[in-house]
Amino acid sequence: MLPSAATATTPDVSAVGGAPEPGQDGEDASKGGAAIGSGALVDPDEDAAEADADITIEGKVTISAVAGKDGVAIGANGEEQAFDGLLPGSSIDRRNTDGKDISLPGDKTAGETPAVESVNSGRLDALTGLTVTDAAGKAVAYTLTWQDGTVTVKADAAFASLQMTYDALCRLRSHGMQTMLFCTQERTASVSAVELLGVCTQGTTVVWNNDGASSALRVNGADHSTLLK
Repeated sequence: MLPSAATATTPDVSAVGGAPEPGQDGEDASKGGAAIGSGALVDPDEDAAEADADITIEGKVTISAVAGKDGVAIGANGEEQAFDGLLPGSSIDRRNTDGKDISLPGDKTAGETPAVESVNSGRLDALTGLTVTDAAGKAVAYTLTWQDGTVTVKADAAFASLQMTYDALCRLRSHGMQTMLFCTQERTASVSAVELLGVCTQGTTVVWNNDGASSALRVNGADHSTLLK
């Protein structure tokens, strides 16, 4: 069991799964161990119980877990375990024994909400309710800057998708945002905060895609690309 992380600290954990247990006949008697959790027998006896693991991860954590051969990074019986309740800024990096990223959705959480009420210009931390993903839907790094009434989200990618919640937009607007810019490697587009919020309601999700040729803006699936400039 991995102890719960205290919310006042940021535990940094690195774990690597063990090698398979050799049998008397030279064949593997077990699968490789999980980095955090448990492995399982290759050919368990009829009455043998499956491997189990009681894993709790909470709070703000940074974890790097590499699975043993044929094992999982964090979990048991060949299944990765997902975790809820991680604080903003948490990161769980899961890799198989070959180094391939096998992280689950939710393993990385956005940073703390910036204190925008005291910021007129400069670079801000990641904003809760605002994420940027690549064409495969995987989160990518971005910068968020504030200059007077203009908020700029910039991603160093040819294609990127910016997703925003209604609450995030309202928070930025309440602190003076007039215009939002979304910049990728070959494309920059902008939208008026008033016009965007005019087509939004509580619970709205905004998806803004930028590629090298064009930009597209959808609000709860409806096309509002005409708002972009």
